[in-house]
Amino acid sequence: MKATVARIINSRLKAVDRLKQRGFRVYPTAANFLFAEHERLSGQQVQQRLKAKGILVRYFDQRRLQQGVRITIGTEEQMERLYQALDEIQSA
Repeated sequence: MKATVARIINSRLKAVDRLKQRGFRVYPTAANFLFAEHERLSGQQVQQRLKAKGILVRYFDQRRLQQGVRITIGTEEQMERLYQALDEIQSA
């Protein structure tokens, strides 16, 4: 259990840095997910573009949350797929 918690914490810290490098504002959390807003894309745009690449993130259709998405911390491989997909979305 402790190893799993440590892995999630390390992955979350890495994800915050990697998302910020890609133009996201990431809100503080102690959970196994992040809430992040992109500087140019709406939450719905991020969600739809990632979904088209087979990656699911949570979009909230509530006024205060519409600009962001909730990203669950996955395995290292899953997170690398997310970063690669975000790079592709931004270069398109």
